[in-house]
Amino acid sequence: MKKASFSLFLLFYASLCAGGEVRLYDYRLVERIPHSRADFTQGLEIQDGKLYQSTGLYGRSKLQVFDLSSGKLLRQRKLAKTYFGEGITLFEDKIIQLTWHKRRAFIYNRNSFKRIGDFALPGQGWGLTNDGNRLIYSDGTNLLRFIDPTNWQIIGSVAVTAYGCDIHYLNELEWTPDYLLANVWQSDSILMIDLASGAVQGQILLHGLLPASERQKTTDLLNGIARDSTDASLWVTGKHWPWLYHIELLPREKPGWNNRQVFAQSLNQSGFPCNGVQQ
Repeated sequence: MKKASFSLFLLFYASLCAGGEVRLYDYRLVERIPHSRADFTQGLEIQDGKLYQSTGLYGRSKLQVFDLSSGKLLRQRKLAKTYFGEGITLFEDKIIQLTWHKRRAFIYNRNSFKRIGDFALPGQGWGLTNDGNRLIYSDGTNLLRFIDPTNWQIIGSVAVTAYGCDIHYLNELEWTPDYLLANVWQSDSILMIDLASGAVQGQILLHGLLPASERQKTTDLLNGIARDSTDASLWVTGKHWPWLYHIELLPREKPGWNNRQVFAQSLNQSGFPCNGVQQ
């Protein structure tokens, strides 16, 4: 069995030889602030000193806003028990929140949290962000879809790839001026994606960010990325995690084969298919 598994890995690794190099990044922990273990984080945004969060699970899904410095809850809106909250984004004076299997997105007034509209999604709702002109949404596949915020219609898409592989399970998203950041479901890493081509340019490795000593029975996956535009600081958390982490990225100095090997192992651990080979 071990020999067969190793052979599969060699086949899988060989398939990664095609495509551009993915640069690897480690992290330095700058600071951490408390985050409620009760929150099953699905979406995260920081703007004007406030932390916006969408949480999931049926009967427990919420839209929240906190004062970032003090952690004080400023406003909260619960979703109906039939909806499972997913990613959010702030666009102009609105908050848009995805739901999972219901294939609906809700539109709220940012200040009051009053629901002012909704629109249909072509698939499941996973992650959501925007680049100032359009919404960018993921549905668990390898596609990122673009939504026109004037009529909420799909206006395009791009397939996400690395080393010749389609990369699936793109989850929480965060736009930056240089690349799109994406959590990957069941992975302790964040991908850095070129939106024009869909090519993965980098991978942030966050293994061990939440120490084993702080993990509990309910502790779940890494999920939640927020970039504070005031100082470009990067914050991450997870589902039922006790901390919100401010991290700084540190590029690894050894390019080449090691990058492909680490990326392959990360994909293998997450069960991603690539050219017909999967774990």
